[in-house]
Amino acid sequence: EQTVHQATPWMVKALNGGMGGVDSLFSAEAAFYTYRLEDARRYAYKALYDAKLNRQHDLVCNTHYLLARIASFRGSIEEVMEEINEISDYVAAHPHEVLIEIRDTALGWMHIKMGDLDQLPHWLLTVKDNEQASLKYGRVRLICAYYWSMKQDYIKMLSALDQLHGLFLTSGIRADRLPLFIFRAIGY
Repeated sequence: EQTVHQATPWMVKALNGGMGGVDSLFSAEAAFYTYRLEDARRYAYKALYDAKLNRQHDLVCNTHYLLARIASFRGSIEEVMEEINEISDYVAAHPHEVLIEIRDTALGWMHIKMGDLDQLPHWLLTVKDNEQASLKYGRVRLICAYYWSMKQDYIKMLSALDQLHGLFLTSGIRADRLPLFIFRAIGY
């Protein structure tokens, strides 16, 4: 976490404002995964401010998604809905492909969380392994794993995660690594 905070100002400078807010988002996620929810919210709001300031649309949507997950953990369905609506409104104003994928992933997560599996955006379960870039692939596969775990079909859940595990090992992709291990443990 300290290394990310030290490196980010250099990245932002080298990328002319790009990646602004990534350090705070990283810290927010680290705090979330270690159950420091107030720290997670504080870092997330800082990430949101920096990302909007630097027009980092994907970071804005990812931060709202994290805030929705924090709200869910705190038991506030109203806040979850507010954050999901923030993502939908933001994507409507900035309709880029990557933002649509983040929105659909967040919607999928919310519908699964609410037990409304029929409302899941259909493409999330039908995307083929070779149809997405590696960095986008993990988020969608984790939603599939969550879906199959709710359906209690652990074989399909594990098969949805096989290539993702390989990408983590061979490509060094770190995003969403903890949920991958959790879902695999549930499956086994």
